[in-house]
Amino acid sequence: MQQAPDRQEFDRLMISHLPVALAFATRLTGSNDEAEELVQSALLKAARAATSFRGESSFKTWFFRIILNSFHDSLAARDIEELPEDMAARMPSPLAEVVSKEACDRVTDAIAALPPRQREVLVLHTYEQMDHAGIAEMLGISEANVRKNLQLARDRLRILLMDYLKEPTRA
Repeated sequence: MQQAPDRQEFDRLMISHLPVALAFATRLTGSNDEAEELVQSALLKAARAATSFRGESSFKTWFFRIILNSFHDSLAARDIEELPEDMAARMPSPLAEVVSKEACDRVTDAIAALPPRQREVLVLHTYEQMDHAGIAEMLGISEANVRKNLQLARDRLRILLMDYLKEPTRA
């Protein structure tokens, strides 16, 4: 087991991971304001738990786990149905330059409609480019569970977007 980094190194790691942490939180919450609150909460928790980071996993994995725990805490405090209606308008998307705003809005709404675990797995895999092993480690589940949740999320998205993805019939 490695020793926890000194305070200066820990602060450097935190600062260097803030941009990706904020992007991750924004994708989870769909709101810049909620993402900032989530990251701020996670930063406080991480600072308090700095001595628990031993380098057994990457700092990003350790910090994202704290963000996910904070996200779960916030979900427990409110109903999942209360996610913002205009989530798509506020969520950055790498597809925004490629597809129309309508398509982006529909995909974002569909992702927001997924159950939390499926949404987490999909966001970590698709947007954060994490492999199954990394996601499994971060979420504390098996790789088989990651694959199953990813498949369920994709299947659910296919159903939610079916009408939109259908080719228009030509007269």
